[in-house]
Amino acid sequence: MAPVLEISDGRGKLLPFANLLVLATILHPDDAETRDWLFESLVARTVIERRGSLPRTLRRLATERSVQADSLIERATKANAYGVAVAGDLLMFIATAAAYSPKNASLARAVRAWCEDQTKGRTHDGGKVAASPRAVRAAWARFKSIAHLCAAFRLQSDLGEQFELYDRRKLPNFLAAAEAFRIFGEHHHPPIGRFVSRRSKATTLDPEGTWHLPSDLPLPAVFLEVPRPTPFAQKIFSEYRAD
Repeated sequence: MAPVLEISDGRGKLLPFANLLVLATILHPDDAETRDWLFESLVARTVIERRGSLPRTLRRLATERSVQADSLIERATKANAYGVAVAGDLLMFIATAAAYSPKNASLARAVRAWCEDQTKGRTHDGGKVAASPRAVRAAWARFKSIAHLCAAFRLQSDLGEQFELYDRRKLPNFLAAAEAFRIFGEHHHPPIGRFVSRRSKATTLDPEGTWHLPSDLPLPAVFLEVPRPTPFAQKIFSEYRAD
């Protein structure tokens, strides 16, 4: 059974800290204990920042936990930002190819394009981006269960929109975009070789392994328009040959 983001009250409304649970899930999709610890720390920090009235004991506990939130975010971002970026970019590559160049809409071609694009890439701290197919596939394997969430974030960034998961008001539109990517990924059968008529039985995203939204949660209507492949990506696609 697919994992579910428990962010609604069962009656179609988002829970107060739904955005923080989404953030914790993106950073730790495969580690429930760490994910819960991060979520609780983020909630504690939010409660403290709101300066609400709390019993002394609860305020002390919340303060202790909130102090850990920044450290947990920093460590999780440093450790997992690469995987989040890879998963989002690969699903974006595949969705873009499916829309404009269906014969190239496969994970193998997306990996090749990503590696070529990032060969000389640098991280925020000046390090070299891990751009080997092995590293990229390993990141995809770990983060593909939330690739749709990553792709929604990457798409909004590419469109120049500043999205903050800390802003709960912007969450519905973000989730709607992510849901569109999830539906695409769970229904997309990559082509086999160069033949669009021959397709893999497996879909790009696994319906049983991908994080789903609660069934009661309504989402705003969105028109998900992925950008055309860049000339660079088109060149890589045209030159690609299976290893």
